[in-house]
Amino acid sequence: MTHQYVVGEMSLLLARLHAAAGSDESAAEFEGLRQEAEHRTPSDLTDIEIRALALADAGNLDAAIVKTRDAADTNPLSSDPLLTRASIETTAGHIGDARETLEDAVLKFPGDPQTWYRLAAFQLGTLDQPVKATATVRAALYLDPKDEPSRALFLQARRRARELAVRSHQ
Repeated sequence: MTHQYVVGEMSLLLARLHAAAGSDESAAEFEGLRQEAEHRTPSDLTDIEIRALALADAGNLDAAIVKTRDAADTNPLSSDPLLTRASIETTAGHIGDARETLEDAVLKFPGDPQTWYRLAAFQLGTLDQPVKATATVRAALYLDPKDEPSRALFLQARRRARELAVRSHQ
């Protein structure tokens, strides 16, 4: 299994645990673990992104978000600063901002399947919008049809959509 596949699978599992958590504290812990699992290895990150993540780890989330903006300005050809910012915004509880950041990443980098995957994972795991997630992850699969994490996310989103449909008819 590739590192990306393992991270994708872990992210989906933690998203399910987050959704099933019995308390807000447990839900926050699972969400934090999911975001951590989705982060790339330090060798893949710019120095500014590493500093932003260090600020986030220290609990200084607002400063971390500012650092990711600096990283995006420094490296405008990479989606990584936007994806990192969305993770930090989610951790900070700025769900609307995280959604906007991920949508911005998709608009700026439509040929990058990772931006589509991350938006779909957010739509499913954080927003519990499986129908939107299914549509979004299809773009990732169009760009990279053999990507196992995207395939797994597609199946998970379809399963969740069916669960919600059954529940609404009961």
